[in-house]
Amino acid sequence: MDNNILKAGCIELGLKLTDFQLAQFDTIQNELIKWNKTINLTSITCKKEIVIKHFLDSLSIHKYINKQKIADIGTGAGFPSLPLAIIYPHQDFYLIEKNNKKIIYLQHIRHLLKLKNIHILHDRAENITGYNFDIVLCRAYDSLVEFYKLSTVKTYQKSIFLAMKATNFKRDYAKLLKKCNNTQVFNLIVPFMESPRFLIQFSDQQTNE
Repeated sequence: MDNNILKAGCIELGLKLTDFQLAQFDTIQNELIKWNKTINLTSITCKKEIVIKHFLDSLSIHKYINKQKIADIGTGAGFPSLPLAIIYPHQDFYLIEKNNKKIIYLQHIRHLLKLKNIHILHDRAENITGYNFDIVLCRAYDSLVEFYKLSTVKTYQKSIFLAMKATNFKRDYAKLLKKCNNTQVFNLIVPFMESPRFLIQFSDQQTNE
């Protein structure tokens, strides 16, 4: 892994990684490339792009992760939660994924890195019970309205929702505004990434039915 890109990007984000944390990121990169040969984990296979489009993209939301219990819906290969769990070892990240093969990969990574603040839940998000999450985040939902529907599920009713999006979200966002008044859009800075990234924040304190 090119540690210089990751270190420089983290400095731009206001983060300083230890050598131990850099080694953890290096392990994730190596395992992701290896496992991706047999399991469809990511379309991004270039090492430099993994650092930028997975690691730094995930870390770009770090200042919004200011609560204790965070749910990552449809986490896939563990982004954005794995990078966030490395820099925030005292916060709990619950990785929710329905795909069994991806669950096996995530369990392997958690064991390999000894990440005690990573909790893996094998189910659909709407089926999760017995938890109260402070923050619910995702990179995987195509539809903000579908993501918003989770706010009606008891597990997520008191949560703040964070959705990471690219530039093509505005029409989808307009549909969200018809459902939820309590929304905000933040511009994200992802070092070395040319295309804009955004964070949509909402909660269900006020709704229009």
